[in-house]
Amino acid sequence: MLIVVIAAFLGEAGYGQTVTTGSSNLPTSEYNKYKLPSVSIGGGILTFFGDIGSFNSDIWQVGRFNRGYHGAIEQRIGSALGIKVSGLMGSLCENDNRYTRHLNFKTKLKQGELDLTFHLDNDFIINKTSRFAPYLSIGFGYLKFEAKGDLRNINDKWYYYWPDGTIRDQLFDWENPQNGDTLYRDYKFETLLDTLNRFKDAAFVIPVGGGINYKFSDQFEANVSCYYYYTNSDGLDNK
Repeated sequence: MLIVVIAAFLGEAGYGQTVTTGSSNLPTSEYNKYKLPSVSIGGGILTFFGDIGSFNSDIWQVGRFNRGYHGAIEQRIGSALGIKVSGLMGSLCENDNRYTRHLNFKTKLKQGELDLTFHLDNDFIINKTSRFAPYLSIGFGYLKFEAKGDLRNINDKWYYYWPDGTIRDQLFDWENPQNGDTLYRDYKFETLLDTLNRFKDAAFVIPVGGGINYKFSDQFEANVSCYYYYTNSDGLDNK
């Protein structure tokens, strides 16, 4: 399973500045902008890239977007590296409405992770005083979820998809194709997909991505980033 997070984060960074007091002719100690950790919060978009069900060689991406929220605390180590602890909350929802199958799921997500960040504004690649500060990141995280499907309508009638493209309240009858009342999906994901507990509702993830910080000042930055969260969990789709 692959999740893409495209988010805009606004955060206030806790910076430190050490200055020697006393006579004006005494030297000032080195300015350390990243002495204290930086804190960021924000929101963005979650979308699912992968296949629903056991069709592993037939990848299908519908491109549905969902809201997500993110928070992080990062401590810079030296001029280039940073250690970041972050959390993600949101939901994923996907539909597969092909003629031969109509699979779907929706789930709420909660995730925590630890990332190693490489900052390019390190005076070797980009000057520290640059307003724009790109970075790259890789880490390790833990994801919790509970996938549900839209398999029944508001009256608790199961959906049956017929060859003519309609949804009925019973299986297709070749001898009596006129039977069956027409139903319409309500897009309320009410049915737990893993009722037999065949799949785990948690997974380890590998987040890989990067972004760009824009420095308004030493205390305030804006951030736009894109992350791929990779996991091989089966529990997010409908088997």
